[in-house]
Amino acid sequence: MEDVVDIVIGEARRYFNAPMNRFWFGPHLTIIATDPGYILKLLNHPLATHKEEFIYGGFSDIAGKGVFTRNGDEWRRMRKDLMNRVQPKSLQGFQQLITRRLATLCSVLDSKSLAGPVDLPHYLKLFALDVVIESSMGMESINETENNKYNFPVIFQRAMHDAVLFSISAKRIFGIASNKKLRDWARLLTELPKDILRHRQQYIQKYGEPEKSNLADLVLSTGKIEGLTLDEMSEVAIDLLIAGMDTSSVVMSTTLLMLAIHQNCQERAYNELKDIFGDSTRQPEEEDLKKMEYLDMCVNEALRHCAPPVTARRVEDNIHLDDYVLPKGAILFLGHEMLLKDPKYWENPESFYPEHFTTEAVRSRPKGALMPFNAGPRRCPAQAYSFQLMRNTISTILRRYHLSSLVKFEDLNFKFSLLKEPSNYSIILKRRT
Repeated sequence: MEDVVDIVIGEARRYFNAPMNRFWFGPHLTIIATDPGYILKLLNHPLATHKEEFIYGGFSDIAGKGVFTRNGDEWRRMRKDLMNRVQPKSLQGFQQLITRRLATLCSVLDSKSLAGPVDLPHYLKLFALDVVIESSMGMESINETENNKYNFPVIFQRAMHDAVLFSISAKRIFGIASNKKLRDWARLLTELPKDILRHRQQYIQKYGEPEKSNLADLVLSTGKIEGLTLDEMSEVAIDLLIAGMDTSSVVMSTTLLMLAIHQNCQERAYNELKDIFGDSTRQPEEEDLKKMEYLDMCVNEALRHCAPPVTARRVEDNIHLDDYVLPKGAILFLGHEMLLKDPKYWENPESFYPEHFTTEAVRSRPKGALMPFNAGPRRCPAQAYSFQLMRNTISTILRRYHLSSLVKFEDLNFKFSLLKEPSNYSIILKRRT
């Protein structure tokens, strides 16, 4: 599958050289934008908020109709409610929660690191899942990092593999058939959110409506408005769990792998942490996170390598941009991947080079050249949460372990899911003394 996607991206770079390009994707008129200025404008355009079902349909089949796959008034209503629940004031107490959950993660990694290379992406997904369930859905008793009762990350990974394959199949392109296998995956994925929602319903029945509502309450209120069953509400909740788990964990695991491969970058990041913490073993505080400037550069450079290759929208009515007219009904591809390795915007596009994110380098580059959290009405609502989680986790692991890898940078392969993720991951953790 990755070979097919690489071929498509390679051909796109070869033929789509204009800021806007038109082609037929099977029977679908498709526009691909490759100019960072146009990409930023389109992400903010009110007539380009509709997520293209033809492209995201496979994801919808496994992740239900949550806020990230909905369109129209259903999306606007749920999105508004979501944004009210992820305000900066909601971050209160988040630092303490992360610290507590990190202690569990480190305990697990200590035991796993004794046997050679560690499946770090897997444990980071479980850890991120625990964090999002407790912080956003109010269920403290879940401990997937140690128990993995639901096997949610593995089921999702396998489901996404099938969803991506289906999305690029002839049957999907020409609308011949749906895919029953994806619905079977969805039923497996609903087991965890169903238990979370059932737990929340029991809490409300016992104690009444909580003073501080969370994302489980958002799903329950949506279910009440739309007359949904518990099974149907569980499908609405799936993409909230996936969004909280997958994106941050992929960026964390990719950053740590890049630092394991590039020992000079790891040493510089570690020395920055030594300057902040000295020989202390105390946990990070919010003020410490603001000082991790080089670590942030490494995270952003890892994001450049694992960012989503494309955003797909449907043009809801004719859009006029300078001399271009994007016709109503066309599929709109925002070609992020075309920009991420473009030497016009990156000094060393094929390398891991954190200096791409010095203050001067960022100022010299158009904003649309890297949009990992998107922009406009459909931007990621929890970006502040994600960066707080990533800084805490990466810095804690770096302070605790020396990282090394059996894979070379030039031999890295990536698989495609919501983001690009290293498929030949290899990392060894050795406790620092």
